[in-house]
Amino acid sequence: MSAEVEQHWHALLVVEDERDIRDAISNLFDFNACTVRNAMDGQQAVAHLRDGYRPCVILLDLSMPTMDGIAFRGEQKALEGCADIPVIVVSGRDDGNEVAVTLGASAFLKKPVRATVLLTAVDRHCAVSPVRR
Repeated sequence: MSAEVEQHWHALLVVEDERDIRDAISNLFDFNACTVRNAMDGQQAVAHLRDGYRPCVILLDLSMPTMDGIAFRGEQKALEGCADIPVIVVSGRDDGNEVAVTLGASAFLKKPVRATVLLTAVDRHCAVSPVRR
């Protein structure tokens, strides 16, 4: 029995505590043939990475309970094989761009963000690759 590898546009990790926003982003990328895993805070996102999930890009909110985006980024950088995964900060914080630069993020998008802008940013920072589960 052979395992078939599905070809998708991108594999993403969406780290967002607001359910409606997280669902909207996930649905947008699901519709565009992406593989998406969700986390409602940094702690869940770290668990996905520790379980071996290697997305080509992480969409990261900054303000979340339990573990915020800043703490997550520190954990991500410390995990073997995860430090170089590009991060796009998606936040409504007024200082979001400055924080994104401090974190070494690949990009910053201010909420609310248009779907076309989000799709373009992911395409720019995520190489086309087979899904990694």
